[in-house]
Amino acid sequence: MSHTALEGLAEIGPEEMFQSGGWWSPFGVEADELLKSLPRLTQSARVAFTAVSNKTYTPFPLSPQEPRCFLLTAPIPRAGVAMLIRPTNETNEFLGMWPFVSDGTQHDKVAIERLELSPDRLEAMVTGTLNGGLKLTWHDTMFAADRAFYARGSVHSVILAGFVHDADVGHTQPVVIPAGNPAWSKVREHSPEGFNLDGSLTIHMHELATIIPSSADHPEFHEVHGPVTKVQPAAFEIFGRPVHLVTVVIARDGAEATELTLHVTEAVLKGRPLPEVGTPFMALIRLVGWIWIPNTGGH
Repeated sequence: MSHTALEGLAEIGPEEMFQSGGWWSPFGVEADELLKSLPRLTQSARVAFTAVSNKTYTPFPLSPQEPRCFLLTAPIPRAGVAMLIRPTNETNEFLGMWPFVSDGTQHDKVAIERLELSPDRLEAMVTGTLNGGLKLTWHDTMFAADRAFYARGSVHSVILAGFVHDADVGHTQPVVIPAGNPAWSKVREHSPEGFNLDGSLTIHMHELATIIPSSADHPEFHEVHGPVTKVQPAAFEIFGRPVHLVTVVIARDGAEATELTLHVTEAVLKGRPLPEVGTPFMALIRLVGWIWIPNTGGH
């Protein structure tokens, strides 16, 4: 089957979707610091290469109508700043910048269902279904480098990560939903298993694992709640600020657990300690992702 990249998959999203801002607030970086750092960053920047770029995979043909662009990253390959550049006849036009990381959780056989592109077609919100059936939307921070691998019906191995904007250690006390709650009453009528004898429902927070969209206008934002399975303090730095990696369970399907790596900073913790393994953790995140191995579904 012949495909053109983005064919039958991408549509233009509202401009406001790509203007949520706040990329740097989780890292405690102010705008003036970014601007002062630009000359230094551009001098050390290199053209971004994803895992896709460094291996032999055949991209789909990119339509001539797609705008030209390239992505620069600095200062090191593991983490830092991504800068989107559009070449013109006279110069290179700087379009934007956001945090760049390479640490995340690998999810295999992610079926890509939809791309919403920025009006200039150089950024994308990606909606895909993970192998366990969980549907998520994320901002592809490497879209300028991996866009030629997206097409209708494409299936990829994807790296997902969450930039934490707000966080708290989860409440361990169970929550009891009364028997008279109208929403849960309807659930009980169809699936009475798990409810208490009096019709109420007890939710043990230490067992809860969820990821829920938190904004209709900015679909990459989610609320997560789940037990911590791994903590890596000060795994790397961005602008001299340590970034901690906290892995949590975000969904369960029987004995199978889906995990997500979260990037947590001192600006978010505000003096609070990092959670311990086994502790429930709640966070508001911006979900980001990028293609790791393309076309694992047979394309």
